[in-house]
Amino acid sequence: MSSQPDFRTGFIPPKKKLSIYDDAPEPVPLHDEPSKLELAIRETRHQVSDQFSSTRAQVQVAVDKWIRIEQSTAATVKQYAAPGEPLLPGALYVTVAGFAGSILTKHRALPLRLLAPTGLALGAFAYLYPRTTQNIYTQTKTTTTGPGVTVLDATPKVLSPVTGLADSLKGLFGGSNGTESKEKK
Repeated sequence: MSSQPDFRTGFIPPKKKLSIYDDAPEPVPLHDEPSKLELAIRETRHQVSDQFSSTRAQVQVAVDKWIRIEQSTAATVKQYAAPGEPLLPGALYVTVAGFAGSILTKHRALPLRLLAPTGLALGAFAYLYPRTTQNIYTQTKTTTTGPGVTVLDATPKVLSPVTGLADSLKGLFGGSNGTESKEKK
């Protein structure tokens, strides 16, 4: 045997087929540096978002305060309102009475223009809501008559010297005394 290889029966590697497409280009590393316009838009967007958040928080605080006021008002109305008196139709009449007072005193003096709507509205309220008016009066009276001297307690003490003076003057000048006439009956 010879030391030379036999090419007739040996392995032949297949030929490499060339691709019809170009080789894929190497990826270019991208350095994402924003432009000045992108930076300005980003900053503006963040500022608008922050302002919207703070405005929303302020609006929420105002809404919460309004809800607390409504709840407080509803609790106060329930405290004074009598159970048998319906609220809605009478409230409309009271409002109309207040407006009527304003209309009737349109060309009158300023004190009358200020007092007439309030007086008519209060009068209509007392007429349409008698038990509620009594509840408010009772609560106001117990609030004003607390410890110490109040106006309601001091009034008879202040007026007693005046009535005593009036009685002595009537007796001195021959007038009839109110207490004497009651005692004679």
